[in-house]
Amino acid sequence: MIKSGPATGPLFLCLHLMKNPKIQAVLLFVLVLMSRLPFLSSGFGMDPDSWNMALVARHIAETGHYVTSRLPGYPMPELLYAILPESYFIFNLISAVFSAVATVFFFLLLRHFRLPFPFLFALAFSFVPIIYINSVSSVDYMWAMAFILAGNYFAVKNEFLLAGLLLGISLSCRVTSVLMFVPLLLLIPRQPLRIYLKLCLAAAAGSLLYFIPVISTYGFNFLTYYTGPDIGLRRIVSMITQELWGRVGLVFLLAAVLWQVIIWLKKPETLKADNSQRRLLMAGGAGISLSFLLFLYLPHEAAYLIPTVVWIMLLLPLFLRRQVLLVVIAGCLISPVVTFGHTGIYKGPVLLNMEYREYHFRHFSTLLQKLSQVEKPVMLVAGWHEHALKFLNKIPDSELLIVYRVEADGKISHYHLEETITTVQEAERKGYRIFLLEQMQDEYEVDAPQPELIPLFPNHESE
Repeated sequence: MIKSGPATGPLFLCLHLMKNPKIQAVLLFVLVLMSRLPFLSSGFGMDPDSWNMALVARHIAETGHYVTSRLPGYPMPELLYAILPESYFIFNLISAVFSAVATVFFFLLLRHFRLPFPFLFALAFSFVPIIYINSVSSVDYMWAMAFILAGNYFAVKNEFLLAGLLLGISLSCRVTSVLMFVPLLLLIPRQPLRIYLKLCLAAAAGSLLYFIPVISTYGFNFLTYYTGPDIGLRRIVSMITQELWGRVGLVFLLAAVLWQVIIWLKKPETLKADNSQRRLLMAGGAGISLSFLLFLYLPHEAAYLIPTVVWIMLLLPLFLRRQVLLVVIAGCLISPVVTFGHTGIYKGPVLLNMEYREYHFRHFSTLLQKLSQVEKPVMLVAGWHEHALKFLNKIPDSELLIVYRVEADGKISHYHLEETITTVQEAERKGYRIFLLEQMQDEYEVDAPQPELIPLFPNHESE
């Protein structure tokens, strides 16, 4: 027996404690949450929907009447934000907490399926740029992912009622979470019919409870969505590659896959997986396929592919050898803070995202200050900056009306909260000066009246 001296005793104790999965889970939660704290105070995020959620939460808090930030409704975050103090830090902190919870359940799933490096790989998962960026803004992606991963974990632990309830709640964060019911069913062994009914009824109860205010406001017409403009192929390719993983993460991931292929070519071998791991393989294949097809149908944002990233990360340890897996871990941990280009090495996507947030926030304030000095009333066509500017604006709508776009027939377009003025021609008749953000000229389609262009960024800088 080795006797531990005063110097080695605490070290051995720490190493022993670190083998405890409960302590690992707590440490993982703390590490992920602490890594997010420096990024929580600069606005609600670059995604316009994050500002829209805060705007709707303010409306609900002030009026007591539910409206959604966008259809088909995201009632859980909208209602929770409405009862919290209005704060960038607090709203973003909630997303950070959910990302830490998601990481813990990702870790627990890795342990359940006896996959290598569960602690390190879960930590790497939390640092994938698309995961990291959406865990420090008030948008709802990581809310839904936390409930989905928790539901999958409790399903494989045969806690079917709780699993169904959690998956149902995930629908109140993002309705598209319903697609993740398929991989969950594939993840568990074949069950009696009553178990499937229990899962479905629990999921229905979990979602319907939150959708009562949505249905009471919109009826069953809430089951619709915004189609958006056509997205070019180059943009789609960017979203499914570097916007998910970052350039460094993508290079490390491809290098790891190539290394594994070379190993297989030199020494062919079959995939060694037990029954539970085979079910994970089927569930992962379904999860990747469904979320990717949904993205191709509505390729608006790279964040729509977060479920795809989750399932890819769960499947990689099945295919990659331990030493190859370490390459993926290293790439994920480095990618948020470092990237590269034609002329050198730069700040990574997470650091750049924070700079962009601070930059936009600063110029939003400057723009509103300029408009406060213009003769009133004023209408500003702001494009996708509408929500942030509306949230920050302290001038009444009767003096400064901020809208999304103007259609070819002059109709004013906005996402929610009916405006008193419906056309740009009506605004002109009522004496409004029409301004258009210089960077948003595609959002003004009518020939007359001609708006006055106003830059959001100095010296005509691009966004």
